[in-house]
Amino acid sequence: MKQSRRKFIEKAVLASIGFTFFNSCRKPDPIDKQKGSVIVVGAGISGLTAAYNLSKNGYDVTILEANKRIGGRILSADFGGMKADLGASWIHGSIKNPLYDFAKKHNINTIQTKEEPTYIFDLDGEDITLDEWNVWTKFLNKLVNESYNYPNISLENLIQKFWDEEVLSPKLERVFNGGIRLELEIPYSEDSRKLAANVLQNDGYYKGKHVILPKGMSSIIDILALNEKIKLNTFVTEIDYSGDKIIVHTTELAENEKNRACNACHGNQNASHLNSDAIYKADRVLVTVPINVLKNENITFEPKLPFTKKEAIQNIQMGTMNKVYMKFDNVFWPSDSRFFSKLKENRSEIIEFMNMQIINQKPILIAFFGGYHAKRIESFSENQLMSYMQSELKDIFNIEIPIPTEIKRTKWHTSPFSLGSYPVIPPGFDNHLFTEMAKPVASKLFFAGDATEKIHYASAHGAFKSGLRAFNEIQNSFF
Repeated sequence: MKQSRRKFIEKAVLASIGFTFFNSCRKPDPIDKQKGSVIVVGAGISGLTAAYNLSKNGYDVTILEANKRIGGRILSADFGGMKADLGASWIHGSIKNPLYDFAKKHNINTIQTKEEPTYIFDLDGEDITLDEWNVWTKFLNKLVNESYNYPNISLENLIQKFWDEEVLSPKLERVFNGGIRLELEIPYSEDSRKLAANVLQNDGYYKGKHVILPKGMSSIIDILALNEKIKLNTFVTEIDYSGDKIIVHTTELAENEKNRACNACHGNQNASHLNSDAIYKADRVLVTVPINVLKNENITFEPKLPFTKKEAIQNIQMGTMNKVYMKFDNVFWPSDSRFFSKLKENRSEIIEFMNMQIINQKPILIAFFGGYHAKRIESFSENQLMSYMQSELKDIFNIEIPIPTEIKRTKWHTSPFSLGSYPVIPPGFDNHLFTEMAKPVASKLFFAGDATEKIHYASAHGAFKSGLRAFNEIQNSFF
């Protein structure tokens, strides 16, 4: 099938190789009078955005980051002569998008991603025709409309409810399964049985062109962090907001020791043996760590968080999307394609491949995995992963596949600093929990991140927007 189709996959956000940043960036420019002190927990885009604006407006800001680098789930790495975005990859929409506006204001180059053709192959290697794919597209539009009538059931149940009304050939059943995987499960980073039907009602994009950054999404992070005071390898263990000053207890490491990092972030039985080695005090604290890190109670709060906040933390879920970057000596796939994939009897094993050659003239493929499949491949050794990718590509093109000259993978699910890729909406989920997650506590403890955005959750621009909101809330709290 050679066609342009809905760009759900461009929601790709995710994996876990980045650069090591410095423990303390350049000191901020002198200011006549500090307006107050703020500690930001987490150096992802939401925390850095809030800190950037607070510092510019005269507040004394310190960022505490558990990892040995900044950026959170924005990670740009050198790969095959290009910048590979292993985390968030796109700015979705250019009209009134604050993240896009920030990039343009700071002269960050962007490339619009066009609707190049997609090839989808059936089991026998034949192309799926545009007419066949349009049958699925028509069904998808029906699902979107019906999701308003059945918002709280699972996406899988909604599909089955109306699929039963369709009379499909075996081939069209495979097309439908492929559409579910490629346009819903992979980009939403979860299997359809674990997604609510109402995920179809809002994709969280702004209008206008979708763009990527040739120098990587981390070029935005570099600007936000330029003048900030950042303490890396600093694990926040407790936040005591009972007094006039908030006291933040931490464990600090000279280097990011594997076992201790995992203990601190997974909250396992050894975590209680960590000592609080340093204490920080501030007038306000902004918490921006991923929702699963909060869910595991790696940070304790005194007094305990309100019930509505704890309810939000426990009920907001995170999905997993992983990527595998592969560089080859030559292009052996359709050189004009944007995406290509092959249908399978078991839809959960379908992989989406993206052709980077059409963008930067380099023989590089990206494989996208979502939900259970994304988690499963994290257990593969490097050799197992290499063999698996070669086997999958051989199955598509029926040729011997060369060994990639470079390969880079992501492991968002088991990364101790994220424990997932981005928030998902499970069946029965109430969207007001995103609003509850965003609410300040006692006018001194604030929250930001992609899990605090009701509409733009699970996106880089949503996290950026939440940092702007938190900046305004914190600034207003001093008056």
